[in-house]
Amino acid sequence: MKSRYDVVIVGGGPAGLSAALSAARSGVDVLLVERNPRIGEPLCCAEGITVEGLTRVVEPRDEWISSSISGAKLFSPDGYCAYIDHPDAGFVIDRTVFEPYLAEIAQNAGAEIVTGCRADNPIRENGKFVRIDIISHGTKRSVEFKVLIAADGVESTIARHAGLLKNLVPSRLASCAEYRLEEISINPEIPEFYLDHSIAPGGYAWIFPKGADSANVGLGIIPTMAEDTAPFEFLDGFVKRRFASYRITKRMMGVVPVFEGRRTMLKNNMMAVGDAARLIDSLTGAGIATALYSGQLAGELAGEYVRGGQ
Repeated sequence: MKSRYDVVIVGGGPAGLSAALSAARSGVDVLLVERNPRIGEPLCCAEGITVEGLTRVVEPRDEWISSSISGAKLFSPDGYCAYIDHPDAGFVIDRTVFEPYLAEIAQNAGAEIVTGCRADNPIRENGKFVRIDIISHGTKRSVEFKVLIAADGVESTIARHAGLLKNLVPSRLASCAEYRLEEISINPEIPEFYLDHSIAPGGYAWIFPKGADSANVGLGIIPTMAEDTAPFEFLDGFVKRRFASYRITKRMMGVVPVFEGRRTMLKNNMMAVGDAARLIDSLTGAGIATALYSGQLAGELAGEYVRGGQ
């Protein structure tokens, strides 16, 4: 790690990796800092993405495509099912493979990626952010930059430093729980969505196939509408109702902010992308496509800014 870069990106999820890739391809010096020891883990995500949402940033590869989506089933509270036929609608990806792939091509483009490090305390001088502390194993070093990109998730400390985010409140977020289920009976090309307040108050339940007998099965609820019932209690009830038999191999949880309309994602020489900018699909709460695209745009803009001599 050097003491100075053109662009520093905090966060190694889809948004940060996409930003690193596009900024590096523009020819500027890029550092991405990820606090977790491994890119792509841990996660809580249904892993679904549309064809357009993926291919405008990167072409699909078989090694990280778990399933191709050709339609969807939507279930109403009274059990009525609406089937939407949509060939080549999208994919269910494996983010534990997809994100290391993004990291690899970003590194091949010239980006430096460090993991197991925490970025903190961005310093402003004369109206611009100029340096940040990188902390690893108790050792702190200061890194200077020309552009800072916050890609550190829904509770982004970096975006809050710039005044771009307010604190999350329970009524403005969905609390999500998810299982990876194996040995289940599903259509491997058809996700299922359940819009029922008794299943998921304020939200919905989902089944995203990961193969012929595997799926990400989860739900999101609005905590203030759930009467003190935890998300996993709702999920357990849904799973027992939907599947005659199953095996749980992974348990995940997280939060998704409620869509809040247009937000400012730029302040001086700092940008927020993906979940750090609370960019989500306003209908579904999905965030991979918006993360990838916002990261791509931010990386391109950062490159233009640096090359312009700012």
